[in-house]
Amino acid sequence: MSSWPSRKLAGLPTIALARSTFFLKRNIAHINHGGVGATPRKINDARHRYQILLEKMGGRFVEDELFPRLRNATIALAKFIGQDGDGLVFMPSATEAIGTVISNIPVISGRQIIISEFSYPSVKEIVSAKASVSGAHVFEIKHDFCQGSVLLERSDVLINKYRQALEKATAFVVIDHMCSRTGAVAPLATLVRLCHERGVPVLVDGAAAPGAIPIDLKTVVPEFYVGTAYKWLFAPKGSAFLWTAPEWRDRIRPLILNKAPDIGFQESFARMGSCDRAQFLVIPDAIDVWKRLGGETLYNWNRQMVAAASEMLSCWWGSRSWSNDTPLGPMNLIELPEYYNGVDRASLQKKLYYDCGVDTRILSLKGKNWVRISAQIYNTPSDYRKLARCMCVRGQLSRS
Repeated sequence: MSSWPSRKLAGLPTIALARSTFFLKRNIAHINHGGVGATPRKINDARHRYQILLEKMGGRFVEDELFPRLRNATIALAKFIGQDGDGLVFMPSATEAIGTVISNIPVISGRQIIISEFSYPSVKEIVSAKASVSGAHVFEIKHDFCQGSVLLERSDVLINKYRQALEKATAFVVIDHMCSRTGAVAPLATLVRLCHERGVPVLVDGAAAPGAIPIDLKTVVPEFYVGTAYKWLFAPKGSAFLWTAPEWRDRIRPLILNKAPDIGFQESFARMGSCDRAQFLVIPDAIDVWKRLGGETLYNWNRQMVAAASEMLSCWWGSRSWSNDTPLGPMNLIELPEYYNGVDRASLQKKLYYDCGVDTRILSLKGKNWVRISAQIYNTPSDYRKLARCMCVRGQLSRS
């Protein structure tokens, strides 16, 4: 049985200090950090200061202040993921970043595009649309599991599925670094190597990864890496990014073309009108807060918290947790008790929040309802015990 991690032994801030860092509503068990993250008060204030500075200076802020500060933020975030600043551009969302990449990749009719059956729904839609207009077809990697108290997905089996799929002509592959639905962490280095051995470009959907699990794009170098800074890295909402390998930078352009189309890769994304970009300017500050709250220590602490919570919930409910044989990230799925199958998940989520004071995510996968839990610096074991007790009140919550 996994034990709850010790905040003191890990050298992490007290729970009072951790919770006061954010705007989180009191008396709510916030165990859905993987959904939209949480922005620290300090970062929200810093963003507001930039917004006010823009209003005070007007066009002079845009001409004299904005682009140098964007460059500093680009360099800071690129360093965090282990790459150079020249290949990184900011985007308003991971979905738009993925759509931008896919719209620019040439696809020969008859080839396949490989994704996972658990890829993010909007990513599936984008890939499907690309296949439709190009005459390609979509191949989904299916996930199989062993039976028992844990639904264990073996990495060697998953890798072999990609190996077999790549035997057919493939335009490109989309790989989830950390699956936003299950929390599973992909064997990224091996999968990228398999694709490159066959000359197939790789687009990594890392929307849920930065700040949640280690990223080193100096060691594992896909053609494209998309991520967010607002989920696990504490930046404001609307701060996503795209990193592109050097050989592709002259071929990737925004979905909406700039009035000066020949200004280069980064400039074409940076000069996109008078939209608010304060969320990007405070990313270096967000990284500093992440480091002060524990930094790389959070990788292991959050993972241990989720592992202990998963075992506890599975034991209480007599159900199974979702896992794989690679290190867990800070999210996991636990199968809900049998009597919750068929219950409307949206209604169940609302009841959990408004009636029980639990903010979490209910998902329907493989014909069953699951709860996806997350762990962050502000969580304690009592948050997950609260969820466990609430879900056992079957008469209250199982009514749709």
